[in-house]
Amino acid sequence: MSKKKDWISILEKELKAYRKEAKRANQRMLRLERYSDPTSDMYRPIAKEVKKFAYKVAQRDLKALAGEEATRFKENYKLPTDSDDAKKLFKKIQQLRGVLHTFLSSASSTIDPIKKGKEIVKPGLRNVYDKRTDTINSKFITKYGVEGFTPLELAKFFNSAKYEDMHDDYGSDRMFVVAATIARLPTDPDDIRDFLKKHIDIDNLSAKDLKLIEEPYMNDEKLNELINKGEAYKLFQLIQLTKSKVLNNKIKKALKAGITPENIFYS
Repeated sequence: MSKKKDWISILEKELKAYRKEAKRANQRMLRLERYSDPTSDMYRPIAKEVKKFAYKVAQRDLKALAGEEATRFKENYKLPTDSDDAKKLFKKIQQLRGVLHTFLSSASSTIDPIKKGKEIVKPGLRNVYDKRTDTINSKFITKYGVEGFTPLELAKFFNSAKYEDMHDDYGSDRMFVVAATIARLPTDPDDIRDFLKKHIDIDNLSAKDLKLIEEPYMNDEKLNELINKGEAYKLFQLIQLTKSKVLNNKIKKALKAGITPENIFYS
């Protein structure tokens, strides 16, 4: 004859472990909300979209188990006195702990990696961006001879007001190399002048192109006037900025549309 399980004692032990995890997860969620809120003193640009990752999954699963109003894991459950009630609650707590474990073990549930001494025991969002940046750079950018993004630049690009426009106009692949190419263009007048003199080959320009640059390019005063008006893009269009003719045309289109190094990252 099998011994009847003491569900109240089993649940009591389970709740003890659950409370610690729930408290840790709730604190982590609060930090993510503050890190991603531009109005918060704790705001970090790299974390602006952090709620789209592990946080989003945890919130979805939490609501499925605890109701649509739930935004945090309930930390204190009253221990039932009835064995059947304890059994039911035990099963629910096990489901909640599954959600907790998934969230707490996710790299995107923290900004920085969690270390034990020098060893990284859990990567953070920076690691996610590092890997994502490496993938985007190698897959879409550097093969065209263009310098890739840094993780912080990529995070800022995703948050840029121009991101959606570029995604719609150039596609999810080409927008990266277009943005990275324009991001590397000089913005200081002296640097622009040096860049143009180094990269524009007047002998190989068409009559139409020559007409565009004849005065501004040959005359520093005219060139500065053009730059000050924010029209240096007219001259950048004359340079083959990548190894791809198709991409060069896309870049020219972006320059004409007012995409600049500044607004790719900060607008």
